[in-house]
Amino acid sequence: MVGAGRVQVERASRPRPGEVWVFVGGQGQLIAHRCWRTRPQLYFQGDANRAPDPPLDPDHLVGRVTAIERDGRWQIPAGYDRARGLLVLRYQSVRRVLGQREPAWLRNARRRDA
Repeated sequence: MVGAGRVQVERASRPRPGEVWVFVGGQGQLIAHRCWRTRPQLYFQGDANRAPDPPLDPDHLVGRVTAIERDGRWQIPAGYDRARGLLVLRYQSVRRVLGQREPAWLRNARRRDA
């Protein structure tokens, strides 16, 4: 979501891994990052970030991102499809640990979502 101008947000009860959420950051700024873990605490991480954000208190959540505006077009964020989002997130975590190159199927999926 790097460089996203506007996002549509909906109320939801609790984040699930793979979903993109807006929350209030430490200095009061609004941040849209992907949820990657919900237990024992909420953990989020920007898609372009190498490390996760500090654990988040649920009181800082604003809502789930349902669409992102890019170049005048609204798009559904990658990972909104929970199963695919989890697959990509888990692969990215393994890849970081092993230092492997991103496979073609993941690069192609990212291009389709961009």
